Amino acid sequence: MAGNRAGPIACCSVSELPPFSQGFTRAADNLWAIRRPYWETVQRGLNSLQLENMTDGGFMSSSDTTWQFLDGEIILRNGYGFANPSFMTVRGIRALHALVDMIGVKHPRRLPEDEREGPSA
Repeated sequence: MAGNRAGPIACCSVSELPPFSQGFTRAADNLWAIRRPYWETVQRGLNSLQLENMTDGGFMSSSDTTWQFLDGEIILRNGYGFANPSFMTVRGIRALHALVDMIGVKHPRRLPEDEREGPSA
């Protein structure tokens, strides 16, 4: 259907979705790095939810944009120069699962953080 903007989930079966590892890499306990090809999709999704964000940074330095989202936060760092790389991370298991749906990759079978969270409220 031409012009369908329902998103990746509406147009694909689960078996056709890219693997979780294509969208995320583990950075630390309860912290996941979002791979660069998905940054714009995440930003558009967060903006469509009309979430407030905080931006810190200045002239000739890196800047951080932070969104409080569900049980955690999403941080986008726009690095400046060689020593300050750019990255985007998500903290919080519920926030991670929401972003998995937002960017259209498969949910992982199990994450270590899932066991500590306990049953959903």
